[in-house]
Amino acid sequence: MLTFVKEIADPKYAEQKYTTTWFDMFRIKDGKITEHWDPALKQ
Repeated sequence: MLTFVKEIADPKYAEQKYTTTWFDMFRIKDGKITEHWDPALKQ
């Protein structure tokens, strides 16, 4: 799993940004990535 802080433009208020903790999670089999998950952004 990888995590990091990301600043993103708010879709409702284009002049504003919000900060979120982003992640990517992987399942590895036989030394290869077989699955990947990450979060969704505000809509």
